Amino acid sequence: MSRLKNLMKQRSKDDGAILVLSAMALVLMMAMAAFAVDYGWLAYNRLEVRKAAEAAALAGVVHMPLPGSETWGVGAEAYDTAIDVAGRNGYVSGVGGVSVSPTETASPHQVKVTITDEVNTFFLKMFIGDTVTVAGSATAEQLPNLKLGSDDSRLGGSADDLWVAINGERRRKNSGDPYSTYCDATTHECSGSANSEHRSPAYYYAVEVGPTASGGLDVQIYDGPHLDRGDIDLDTGEYSLNDGSGIDLNWTLNFSLYAPDSTPSTWTDNSTFVCSRTFGYDSPSSGINNWLSLGGCGTATPGTYVLAVTVGGNEASVSAFALQAFVGGSGSDVSVYGLGAMSLWMNEDNSTPTFKVVRVDPVYAGAELEIGLFDPGDATGLARMSFTGSLSGYDCLIQVTDINGNDVAGWRTDGWWNNTRAGGAGDWAGSSCGITTSQSGNARIYNGEWLKLRFIIPPDHDCSNNGGNCWSTVYYDFDNSPFDRTTWTAAVNGTPVHLKP
Repeated sequence: MSRLKNLMKQRSKDDGAILVLSAMALVLMMAMAAFAVDYGWLAYNRLEVRKAAEAAALAGVVHMPLPGSETWGVGAEAYDTAIDVAGRNGYVSGVGGVSVSPTETASPHQVKVTITDEVNTFFLKMFIGDTVTVAGSATAEQLPNLKLGSDDSRLGGSADDLWVAINGERRRKNSGDPYSTYCDATTHECSGSANSEHRSPAYYYAVEVGPTASGGLDVQIYDGPHLDRGDIDLDTGEYSLNDGSGIDLNWTLNFSLYAPDSTPSTWTDNSTFVCSRTFGYDSPSSGINNWLSLGGCGTATPGTYVLAVTVGGNEASVSAFALQAFVGGSGSDVSVYGLGAMSLWMNEDNSTPTFKVVRVDPVYAGAELEIGLFDPGDATGLARMSFTGSLSGYDCLIQVTDINGNDVAGWRTDGWWNNTRAGGAGDWAGSSCGITTSQSGNARIYNGEWLKLRFIIPPDHDCSNNGGNCWSTVYYDFDNSPFDRTTWTAAVNGTPVHLKP
């Protein structure tokens, strides 16, 4: 009997121990579950905060103005947009412990957004308190507009051995202008609108007003009527710009200026009209070989004005002109340049023009830059070009397509070639990217074709290979009589608005 009692006592003790151990294990399991639930909750909120910061930064950076043209903070478009988008994603600054802080970085093309939030805890209250602060940051960058042709207050003119140009709507496309004409063939006065690249306005140019410029804005056009410039000949002899013979006089050329808007890197959406002027052939005569003002452009505002150029009249005309702008009578802190494309005419006999093509600032380091030339190298003899300046020493790849963007016989159809081609085109004088565009005997190599050049900008690009000058230039060498009518384009591959790691 006593032994039975002892066994029962021992069992009771064991049961008590098991109960205690079970209770402890249950508490531990509940604590682990509590930690898992709360930490999962906190991880989720950290992810949401970071996603909201990314959205706010991406939305804000597209409104970054010119450096120095807008005070950062409340009221600045980029700042207010970032605050608004964060709020739309559930993080209203100053409400419920939320803080949203958009800031500038060392780069004027970036916005950093930091969001903090106080998140309630559940099971961890007894360990770390009722709330935990979670934070997330994101930096977005928008590559700025590539500047084409100039950062001076003037673009084109006799001093540069080239002119800004545009062709009439019914001039043949392979005369060197892919955007203004309806024609897709090699004849003038085409019918219909078969050219898929036609657009209206055909070109956009920037009038950039810096933060130190002050006063009235004056935009001027040289030789808007495009008559009586004896040093320009057309490429067929069918038409003459000297006396108007053979040219129908019903064409028009319009220049319309639009004010800076909240998306400075998108130039086709500016809608606030400022001033304009329309030229007709040989009217007014005072504009022949002379500067004429658009007039009535008002007081300048820092930012990028957009000058849209449109040709009308359904004629096979050609116009060559120049652009310049002043603020308060001064060209200081004012620049005029092409946006996306610029159409040029080089016409001086035996000239070796060197001109600015595209400005490759350090912000483009690591990017792929594509430069396009439509119908390059019209000349009666040997014509060669090479890239100098900030692209000097950088190799290029080449792609060639026909007048409508189709493959050209003799060129690869599966990508890009290195800088060589049979028949004399390719490397010239040891240049990293030198192209022969015309050979002796009027053998135009790329007549009516798109010649596209791709440069891989090194990650350490800082313009030091050009003494700190970020302009890429082109040196042209014509052995004989050039009348090169070429349209240039430039773009950076990839998404211009992106997150930075």
